[in-house]
Amino acid sequence: MPSPTQEMFLKIAKPFNNRWNFPNYIGSIDRKNIIIKCLPNSGSRCFNYKQYHSIVLQAVVVSNIKFLTMDVRAYGKQRDGDFRDSTLYQSLETRSLKLPEYTVLSRSEIILPYFCW
Repeated sequence: MPSPTQEMFLKIAKPFNNRWNFPNYIGSIDRKNIIIKCLPNSGSRCFNYKQYHSIVLQAVVVSNIKFLTMDVRAYGKQRDGDFRDSTLYQSLETRSLKLPEYTVLSRSEIILPYFCW
């Protein structure tokens, strides 16, 4: 998947604002355990708390239900909420993911960053 650009983020944010009046929103994040066959020599790394082998898929989905980004590197043993282990988190922390600049909301003086949730 290509790395999103600032122009892509601006284009992605428009439908969220137009349809739901939710400005500067660039996508919804979720993580799910995907069931797999036990990998050779994986030990218990892929065996999760739900008692099956899995890998963790994390994705950001935009308003037209398309994937913006995804990460499938995590072992099933990691909890669903281990966002800090993801590539997306690291990209946001190091600012290598170039989000647009903060904007002032229309008809107000509120300054709002671009964000995903």
